Amino acid sequence: MVLICKHSNMLDSVYQPKSKKEFIVKTKATLLVTLLSTAVFAGGGIIVKPNQLVVQVKGVVCSFCAYGAEKNVSKVEFVDRSFYGKDGVLVDIDTHRITVALDPQKKKDIVQIQNAIEKGGYDTVSIHLHLVGTIVSKDGLLLLKEKDQLYELTGQASMNLKSSSQAEIQVHVVMSEIKETPSGKPLKVVVDKVNSSS
Repeated sequence: MVLICKHSNMLDSVYQPKSKKEFIVKTKATLLVTLLSTAVFAGGGIIVKPNQLVVQVKGVVCSFCAYGAEKNVSKVEFVDRSFYGKDGVLVDIDTHRITVALDPQKKKDIVQIQNAIEKGGYDTVSIHLHLVGTIVSKDGLLLLKEKDQLYELTGQASMNLKSSSQAEIQVHVVMSEIKETPSGKPLKVVVDKVNSSS
């Protein structure tokens, strides 16, 4: 039995197990790693501080890629350029994450971040945010109002939030939600963690 593995940006490699047992052990280990990495992409393990967002990307694999992504994202108007080497953007090629410092006085537009990353030729997997605002219930939806922006809250952790309370939460946005959200409508986010609620 021969197992052929294809990895993006790498040469094909051939693995021939010595026994059926070795094949099963390697397959289970591969599945476990895949499941764990999927959990991280879904929001687990990413800590977002106030006034920043973290973008999980595909395609940023070298320092040249990192520079291109950093250059594009740093041009977005609500980036606080006083952080991370005076451009407001920190790219980690090992985790495939871009951390962006946000100017708290400016309204953030997630679509601008996504466009800046895609302009550089990279794919945005998810965007992780730290939100602080008032919980509002409207038309059967649970919303968080942060300054002039509304976010529709979904996910298991959102069930602990009560209308009219103040909340500090960590959320992530899956890119398909951004593309499907009509202009002027609340952006649907998944609540990963409730930091505080009163």
